[in-house]
Amino acid sequence: MSDKSWHERVRDILDAIAEIEDFTRGMSLDALRQDEKTLKAVALDFIITGEAANRVPQNVQEAHPEIPWPLMRALRNRIVHDHFSVDPKIVLDTVRSDLLPLVGTPTETIGNARRILSFTHRLLPPQTGQRAQGRGPHGANF
Repeated sequence: MSDKSWHERVRDILDAIAEIEDFTRGMSLDALRQDEKTLKAVALDFIITGEAANRVPQNVQEAHPEIPWPLMRALRNRIVHDHFSVDPKIVLDTVRSDLLPLVGTPTETIGNARRILSFTHRLLPPQTGQRAQGRGPHGANF
């Protein structure tokens, strides 16, 4: 089990989104269908965003309804539990229609990340030791 704070989980989400953007920049659907490595890398980054979103406390999620927390978790679950049928078209549509508008330009992304991290630090300071409650992989508590 990781000792990462939920603040670090927000950073994990932003890092995974940046990687997805880098991996798919300028890529056509046909190119993605032919590039299994990129498809799997993007799928893994979607899994990372869902796992990280699951570990952000509910009150932080409620304070930022503009972020699709439930959708990140749902996409993670779909990929993890049905990974043999990941559809490249859905992946690319999700990147272009849902993910990139969420983060905007790189400058906006950095500003949004700072705003979210600044707000969340005030909401639940890291020294409180509060963590998201739930069950992790293999039933472990986190």
